[in-house]
Amino acid sequence: MTGNILAITVLTKRRMIMSSTNNYLIALALVDIAYLLLTLILNTLQNPCFVNTSISEILFTIFRPIADFSSNTSVWLVVTFTVERWVAITYPLQSRTWCTVYRARKIILSVMCASLICTLPSAFETKLVQIIEIKNISNEIIYTSHIKAKPTALGNSLLYQKIYFNFVTYVFQMKLFREKYLLIHFKKIHYIIQVR
Repeated sequence: MTGNILAITVLTKRRMIMSSTNNYLIALALVDIAYLLLTLILNTLQNPCFVNTSISEILFTIFRPIADFSSNTSVWLVVTFTVERWVAITYPLQSRTWCTVYRARKIILSVMCASLICTLPSAFETKLVQIIEIKNISNEIIYTSHIKAKPTALGNSLLYQKIYFNFVTYVFQMKLFREKYLLIHFKKIHYIIQVR
């Protein structure tokens, strides 16, 4: 986390932020910080002293989808950054017009929106429910209240789980396969052009 904070501090300097590469690195550092903080909190909530407490149920319900979003965004920012670097190395003359700060920011925003759309359903898998218990102790009625996370109809749906998890797993893997195929195809075309 310290490395990410230092990277943001250095890369946000006036002349450093005018590089498309640095914009990708800043965005990556920000989502990595969010992911690290959220997973630290979520892992701490797994400690036996926090299990089944209202605060752990609330934080787990809120932070898990955000941590998933941060994780997905981080992965896809690395992919887009790698493609941008490949373009800069393969086409150095055209990269000045293709790899601009404006385009990098649009791509970063697009990746964040796509990750949000893909992870949004996980936010509706559970809901918080207030449970009130009535106890009769020594002829005295005591009301206790706590909050519990319960699965929603969506979270319990086997069809949703099959479709959603297959979508997230297979569609993105197929996209990576297609991108890899296109990169190989472009390399062949580039080689043929160079030979002529």
